[in-house]
Amino acid sequence: SPFPVEAKPVIKTSISPSGKRTAVIRSDTKTDAKAKKSTIGCFIEIWENGRLAYSVKTHGKHGAIYGDDIFGNVAWSADETQLVYVAEKNDQATTALTIGNAPNDHNTNYDYEEDWGETFVGYAHPRLYCVNYMADQVSLVPGIPDYLATGDVQWVADQGLYFVGWDTSPALGRRRLGVRFCFNRESAIYYVPFTGSNNTTTRTTTASEPTATTTKVSSACDLSVHSPRVSPDNNTLIYFAYTSIATHNGTARLRVMDNLLSQLHTQPHTQPRTIVEVVEAPSSPTAFPGFSFRRSLATRPWLSNNQLVLSVPWRSERKLVAVDTSVNIHSQHTINNRDSNNKGENRIHVLSLGDVVGCQGSDVDAKQMAWEVLDVAGDHILAVASSPDRDTSPR
Repeated sequence: SPFPVEAKPVIKTSISPSGKRTAVIRSDTKTDAKAKKSTIGCFIEIWENGRLAYSVKTHGKHGAIYGDDIFGNVAWSADETQLVYVAEKNDQATTALTIGNAPNDHNTNYDYEEDWGETFVGYAHPRLYCVNYMADQVSLVPGIPDYLATGDVQWVADQGLYFVGWDTSPALGRRRLGVRFCFNRESAIYYVPFTGSNNTTTRTTTASEPTATTTKVSSACDLSVHSPRVSPDNNTLIYFAYTSIATHNGTARLRVMDNLLSQLHTQPHTQPRTIVEVVEAPSSPTAFPGFSFRRSLATRPWLSNNQLVLSVPWRSERKLVAVDTSVNIHSQHTINNRDSNNKGENRIHVLSLGDVVGCQGSDVDAKQMAWEVLDVAGDHILAVASSPDRDTSPR
C-alpha cells in the first residue's frame, strides 16, 4: 500500500504474492468489568491501493488468532480472494453455572483443560480457518480430525493445504507439552484437499466426522518437523525434519517433496528425499555445521531459480546461504563459497555481502555480521544484519 497502515493492535500482517494486497489481523479483546469476563475477538482487514477494501469481525466464529512463528501463519489463495490462517477453536460452551441444576447435569466451565503452556497459556486447539472476502464468509477448514493441532499452513495451487500437525489424541497418551522452548516434540506434515471456503458454507466438523481426507505425507523417520514451504511454481515442498527428539537443539535435515501437482489427487504421496543430511560433526572448523537451533523460514524464501534462501548459525556468526533443491547435498561434501555454476556437484552457496541487493562492502564486513532473512522476491533478498558494534538494520 502507498500509505501506512495503523499497526496497533496488530497480531499479524501478510502481503499477497502479487504485492497488491495486504492482510492485517487485529486483536479486538473487550473486557466487561461488571461481568468480570473478556470477549476475545479479532478483525481481519484487506488493504488494497492504500484503502481498506474489506473488514470482517471473527467474534463467535473462533477464538484468538495465532500470530506466532510456530503455529501462526497466513496462506493466500492463487487469486488472492481467500486467506487460510490459524485460530483457537471454540469447543467449550460458555454458559454460566446455574444453581439448582439436576444432579446428573454436568457443567464443563470448571473442568481442567490442558493447554500448550509457556507462551501459549490458554491456547489448546489451534485449527485452520478460511476467510473468503469476496463472499464475506469465514469457515473452519473441513476434514481435519479434532485431535490434530494445526499450524504453519501452506496453500498449493488452490487444491489443498499442507500443514504441520501435532497429535494430541488422549487415547494414545498424547499431551500438549510446551513447544516454544522444547520444540523437539513429535509432529508431522499433513495434507488436506481444500479448494476454498465457498464450498463449506454451512459445514462444520465434529468428533465423529470421517477423517480420511487428511493424509500424513512426511516419513515415519521424520519425528519432528517445522517450516514447510511450497515453491512459487507449486511443484516443490521443503521442510526441516529431526530424526531424534531425545535431545534439544539437534541438527535437522532438509527434506524435499517433488512433483506436487501430479500428486494432489493421488494417495499416498511419494516419499520425500533428503537434500541436506544431519551433520553429526563438522568435517573441519570452518565447515558447514548443519541446520541447528530452530528458526522458522521466511514466508517467501525462494529465489527465481527455486533456490532456497535462509540464515544458518555458523560458529559465532549467522550466514546467508542458498540451497539448490534440485540436487542432493550431503554433509560430507566440501561447500564451495560463491560457486554455484557447476550443477553436477552438490554444494551450498554461501552468500557474501556483495550478493545481497543494495549492499556495499567486502566479504570481511559480511563475516562480522549476523544475518536474518525477512523476505525474498524474485532475485531480491530483504535481510537484516547486526553485529556487536552495529545496530540491526535492513539490507
